[in-house]
Order: sequence, then structure tokens, then C-alpha cells
Amino acid sequence: YAATVARREGDRETQTMAVLGLGNALYRQGLYARAGEVYRIALALARRHRLTELEGGTLHDLFVVSIATGQPLVAEGYARLALRAYGRGHPRIPGLAHDLAYSWLTRGHAARSLRVLDALLPGLPVAVHRMLALSLLGRAAGVCGNREVFERAWGAVWALRDEPTVQGGLAAALLELAYGASSLGERARAEHAAASALDLAGRRSEVDVVEKAGLLLDSLRGGGTGGDVPPADEASRVSELLADELVEALR
Repeated sequence: YAATVARREGDRETQTMAVLGLGNALYRQGLYARAGEVYRIALALARRHRLTELEGGTLHDLFVVSIATGQPLVAEGYARLALRAYGRGHPRIPGLAHDLAYSWLTRGHAARSLRVLDALLPGLPVAVHRMLALSLLGRAAGVCGNREVFERAWGAVWALRDEPTVQGGLAAALLELAYGASSLGERARAEHAAASALDLAGRRSEVDVVEKAGLLLDSLRGGGTGGDVPPADEASRVSELLADELVEALR
């Protein structure tokens, strides 16, 4: 209704925002393909009417939905366009960097992820955002075998655990640390972090974290390594250039 009225009255910004809202509603229902179709309509509107701010956000949304539908290379293309649409100093660049770093990490590109996360951290004053980035840094460092960085991340996340403002992300952060400890062969610490994540996520009804922490604990207690993604064999030059752009933008 909002999109229809806005179109009728020539309010293109509200029309585009309403279409984006519909896409977000579809995404939250898990209807990723339909959400992507709606986001592409919003992108066309934003470009046609030179709504640069909304263009960047829509490209970011298309990145997220492309990851959800298993199209990582398409997603990186959207991320590159989003970064350029945002422009230097935009407040959503750290969020884009975090999303890309997580995507690379879960696909085996831990070194690339580590580089971006290291540049991201100094600009994160909000405790929960900093904690989540630190936990990913710890996981990436574990995969890369960088004990010094892992220890720094491990200590910093646990130091934040009693902060009231971080409780919504604490279970997920501890799970990431558990993966990092597992990759380093630190089985006892991996079990401790995973068990803590499982307990906290269970009390907060965080189903996704409960499932992943449970699987990791079962693997560790059965003598496994936790099953984190091994380092990828090849590095894409295009992806490395995107990481370079992100690091420069963050700094």
C-alpha cells in the first residue's frame, strides 16, 4: 500500500523504501529467491531516481540474499558495488566488512577474513559489535594457526561476557571462539567455549547456535576436530582486491 501511494504521489524515496521493506519481510520468512526479486526492483528504482543512499543499502541486501542462496561470487559482486555506492566514510561499511569477512571465513578464506577483521576492529566502539568481530578474528586466527591473535581475541571476548549490552550476541561469539580453539588443537578450551555457548543459547532460545554448538561438542567429545572449514587451496585475485578496498575504506 505504501509503495502504491508513494508511486501515485511521485515520492520515489518512500516508494523505494517500501519495496525494500517488502523484500526484508520476505527475507525474514526465509523466502530468499522472492526477496532477491523484490530487492532487484528496489535497486532499479534507486538507480533510476538517483537515490544513492538507498542504492548502497539495496546492494548490501542483495549481497546477503545471494549468500543465503549459495551464490558467493554473485554476492561478492554486489558487495563491491555496495562499497562503491556507499562512498568513503559511510557508517554501513563496517557492517558490510563484517558480513564479507564471515562469508570468506566460512568458505575457507581465513587469511583474507583475518586481514579485514583486523582493520575493522579499531572502528567498532559498540561493545556487542566489537565482541562479535573479535570472536570471528579468533576463529580466523585459529584456522590460520596464529596463536598470538587467537589469544588476544579469546581474552577480549571473555572479558566482555558480563557486559549487559553484549548478552544478545554472546552465545554466537563463544561458538566462534570454540571453532578457533578447535582449529588450534585446543580441545579443552574448545569444549569449554562450546558448552558455554550451548548453555547460554539454550536459555535464550537461540536455535541456530544450539544446533551448531551441540554438533561441535559431539564432534570434540568423539575425538573429532570440530569440522571447521579448512583453508581454501586457491585465492581469487578479484576477491583479494575487494579485501584491499575494504581495508582501505575501513582505515
